[in-house]
Amino acid sequence: MSGAKEHYFGWLVAWQSVAYLRGNFNAMLLGNAPYLVDADDGSIHQVITHSPFGGDWEQEYLELVRGVRPPDPVLEAVRAALASGSKVAAVRDGLLLAPGLSLVEMKAYVDAVARNEDPPEDLVRRTRQTTRRGGPLVTTVAGPAVPVSDDTAQP
Repeated sequence: MSGAKEHYFGWLVAWQSVAYLRGNFNAMLLGNAPYLVDADDGSIHQVITHSPFGGDWEQEYLELVRGVRPPDPVLEAVRAALASGSKVAAVRDGLLLAPGLSLVEMKAYVDAVARNEDPPEDLVRRTRQTTRRGGPLVTTVAGPAVPVSDDTAQP
């Protein structure tokens, strides 16, 4: 371990070869991403903090590990257009923000919002899709930690 830094998810732990830390600069490891130790459950995740392909590891962590649903980029625009009384404008605005959806799919999305229902999850998921290349930015290595009760502890 070459260092640790507190983060709002837990602790980011950096690592490097012992030889490098002792001054042998030829022994430097390249591409060694830090680990995140989750403060909530003790799980350990390797995180790619800088990627040539871009991406936000913190957002990916929230989605994949913590299960936080990211905001729907289309919903507010559709609601605003419906509030002005135009379902056609709602479909148009939605298609501009989510060009991967067909006209029929966006109409189903808008119809659900007009009925004060959540839009279909499969369509919402596709409004959030990105074209980031490369592998995942967060990989779970271990955990979550399981607490050991006093009656199961080994002497």
